[in-house]
Amino acid sequence: MFVPIQLQKQIEEHGRPFWGPRAGRRRVRAGQAEECRGRKKRQRAQVLKRSDGVTLVEIMAGLVVFGILIAASLPAFRNYMSTQLVEGTVNRFAVNLRLARQKAATEGNNYMFTFDPATSTYRILDDNNNNSVLDAGEIVHGPFTIPAELTVTNGPAVPFPGDTLLFFPNGTASNTGEVTISNTRGFSRVLSVVRSTGAVAIR
Repeated sequence: MFVPIQLQKQIEEHGRPFWGPRAGRRRVRAGQAEECRGRKKRQRAQVLKRSDGVTLVEIMAGLVVFGILIAASLPAFRNYMSTQLVEGTVNRFAVNLRLARQKAATEGNNYMFTFDPATSTYRILDDNNNNSVLDAGEIVHGPFTIPAELTVTNGPAVPFPGDTLLFFPNGTASNTGEVTISNTRGFSRVLSVVRSTGAVAIR
């Protein structure tokens, strides 16, 4: 059988010629492997491109959007903080009055609440001898200050007759009345005291 010299060299070097079905399969597999390597290179390039970070234009655009959101939410935030200031002040006011009523009942002597409109402050006197006067050895709690941003109004529906309120050992109070605490945005809370029970309520 005649075998070409070039084909004979291929058989001697590799055991079989580079042609026929097997050679075709090898060429197909080699092409697939090359395509797979190329696809992986492109994927790595895309990952590297995405991990390069953001540009200055993107940073500036984000800052602009952030500034717009802050500017839009600032009025609502201020209104919320002003509302919370009223709520916190009224709650502290009520807690102090309720504590004075409780102390009067447990200690067996009067507790006197005094409000000073000029300074927007109030004090609570542990009146041991029940004479409504600060004597030596008696304890004064306070002064407690109403924030300057808030307004305290006596009443208006049921104003207290004066700036002094007494809590007695039997749990009652000297007067019935209410005060209104409000902010500049029109939000307010009313704190009331009932003479017959000494109960303190917020509405």
